[in-house]
Amino acid sequence: MVQLQSVVQARPLAFRPQPTKPAAPARRIVEVESLQVIIKTAERCNLACQYCYYFFMGDDSFAARQPIIGPEVCERIPAFLLQGVEQLKIRDLSIAFHGGEPTLQRLRDFDRLCTALRAALAHKTRLNLGMQTNGIHLPDEWLACLDKHGVELSFSIDGPAEYHDRYRTDRKGRGSYQRVAANIVRANAFFRHRSGWTVGSISVMNHRFDARRICHHLRDTFGIRKQSYLLPIRSWEQPFEEGESALAYGEQLAALFDAFVADQSLQIYWALEALAFFKEKRVVTQARQLAPDEAYAVCKALVVQSNGELTVDDALISARDWRNDSQPRSIFFDALADVVNSRQSWQLLEASNRLPDACQSCSVRKLCRGGRPEHRYSAQRGFNNPSVYCEGLQRYYGHVIQFLIRNGYPEQKIVEKLGQ
Repeated sequence: MVQLQSVVQARPLAFRPQPTKPAAPARRIVEVESLQVIIKTAERCNLACQYCYYFFMGDDSFAARQPIIGPEVCERIPAFLLQGVEQLKIRDLSIAFHGGEPTLQRLRDFDRLCTALRAALAHKTRLNLGMQTNGIHLPDEWLACLDKHGVELSFSIDGPAEYHDRYRTDRKGRGSYQRVAANIVRANAFFRHRSGWTVGSISVMNHRFDARRICHHLRDTFGIRKQSYLLPIRSWEQPFEEGESALAYGEQLAALFDAFVADQSLQIYWALEALAFFKEKRVVTQARQLAPDEAYAVCKALVVQSNGELTVDDALISARDWRNDSQPRSIFFDALADVVNSRQSWQLLEASNRLPDACQSCSVRKLCRGGRPEHRYSAQRGFNNPSVYCEGLQRYYGHVIQFLIRNGYPEQKIVEKLGQ
């Protein structure tokens, strides 16, 4: 019998960041399998969520940009992306309309943007359009437009009213649950004619809340089965609040995994991602043989701001020093291929693909990959740190491994997958 005690038991996190220097890129990305582009159609919001990292985490750069995306930016985006798709041979392109709150954009401008994006890109790549909304303002005209362009819809909702209204309030301090709930019900009814279609949800986790209760509430009250859960933005520069702990979030992730096991009609990303690791690897056939100085990548999210400025994923707002130490980029002056190959993009790609030094001996390192880059950042060592959620991630992945063992998954195969 293979001994897996070191795998399924979390060890205390005793790491403290020390200075290091980032490695320089040695190759150029010439092909991209998939890319997500976030378009900030509005950089203001009709809510004032207390935990919002975009408006309330000390970065006020949004205030220097126009509140609503302008027509000149909308006109430029399709051509900018088309050139990138052709140059980088992008196979899958996901575009997410985001904010702030994207429905603050004029509907006719949104309609024109979606029409232009589909006309320019649908015949060149597998194109997916989606919108993340707080659900406050969503009249029938918006639902009809989303239906017209096949835009997938996801609501930001943190569970039942007593959870959701604790932080997701409007500018007068009033809870938003009842308004969001009514619009979710309306959206489900509006799209009932689309077979298999359902709205999705994104919930920000909280150490005070019951994650399983949130999951069941979204499923039983609204029929939402496609559920995403975000760990709060924490890093070595943005530590835990009083009463928080990494282990508490690990317990919540384990509870979400158990909810998925009990009802596998649910699509919970954390569970699906962990189980996919233990499945047989699929064979990826590249389009052509690449030269030694060329690279093939799955790139992280790129953000188009309301003024056409190009930045990295908002979640990396916790890495403020690193974000600010970059060359300004714009859809009006730069090519997508050059942005993908910028020093900042390469550092982020390396952070995603290279284990931090402190993680090299961890038993679940291949499964965890050091956690998400935004949870690893420190001004001293960049992304070469373990996640601040390390102890919780070990608890969660250990829980998944115990489940597999109890249900007959060969222990020797687990050991091989984990590289033990």
